[in-house]
Amino acid sequence: MTTADKQFHDVLSRLLRDYPDLWRYQRGPIKGKYEELAGKVSEELHRPVSAEKVRTVLKNVRRHLQRLEKGLSRRTDYCAYLWYARELDLMRAAEAMSKLIEEKEFFQEEVMVNVGDAFIDELAQEHTVFLRSRVQRASAPPRVGSSAHQLLRHTLPARQLPRFSRFSMYSND
Repeated sequence: MTTADKQFHDVLSRLLRDYPDLWRYQRGPIKGKYEELAGKVSEELHRPVSAEKVRTVLKNVRRHLQRLEKGLSRRTDYCAYLWYARELDLMRAAEAMSKLIEEKEFFQEEVMVNVGDAFIDELAQEHTVFLRSRVQRASAPPRVGSSAHQLLRHTLPARQLPRFSRFSMYSND
């Protein structure tokens, strides 16, 4: 999720709390409410946001939360809507999002702890060793009959290596 998308979802989630007609199941006529909410989101983000986009995003968030509740998905980028899952009594979805938030916070704490001078020096040393080994491998001719994975291992750094499964190849993203 891009930074702009994250900001959009954070703002929309916060402002959505003031519009219970838009997120409750039993609701009345609400077309004007979407336009009003889109206007407030546009005002806060300083960029235009249409009522149709707000309506589509809320529909997608609701659908994704229901998928989390049914166990059809385990990951989500919609952690800003944790309160929304609780309001709709989607407890499994709320639990999954709570775990993701805890993991993100733990990871951020780990990164902050490890960003000392020793850690940076260690990274620089690993990068130097990697570059030396890559130059040595580039000068050696590839072996005949080697697999595609072995050829990629000689040309790509470890962080960029694709993972292989029995069925397909997919990236580390």
